[in-house]
Amino acid sequence: MRDYCSGAHTLLGGAADAAIVLPSSNFQLKNQGFNDFGLTMQYAPELAFSGTMANKAWAARNPDVPKRVLAAHSKATEDFYDERNRVEAHKLLVRVGGQKVDDIEKVYYFRKNNLFERVGKISQVKLNVLIDAPVGLADLQARGTIERFQLPDVAQLSD
Repeated sequence: MRDYCSGAHTLLGGAADAAIVLPSSNFQLKNQGFNDFGLTMQYAPELAFSGTMANKAWAARNPDVPKRVLAAHSKATEDFYDERNRVEAHKLLVRVGGQKVDDIEKVYYFRKNNLFERVGKISQVKLNVLIDAPVGLADLQARGTIERFQLPDVAQLSD
């Protein structure tokens, strides 16, 4: 299955025997008796935890927008890691999102383990792994290049 959002629903409905799920679904499913085989990062630590995409032609016509989105994302990431924001954020998730405090705490500490990139650069190593993956899965016949996916005026590369 590659539809991560509905993975929990297919398990609960009996339509699948296994699925890739994300926090907080994995914690909730474990509480309901499902087995946890581990995290993707335990098996493939070289994979990026998340990414941001934009249509390259659109981004070239609107270069300020991706820069503002990445700046907002960087600020949100720093706010997330700022312990002073934790209590208020958790109250908001309970009140507005209807989530359980226990699930929120588990997800928070799970993600607090430096899952989010904080340098403002794209790892060439992790990007190459993502570029190679579709070929390895036989979804694509040929490998792409970093230049095809990177917006040089917007994103910088590291390592």
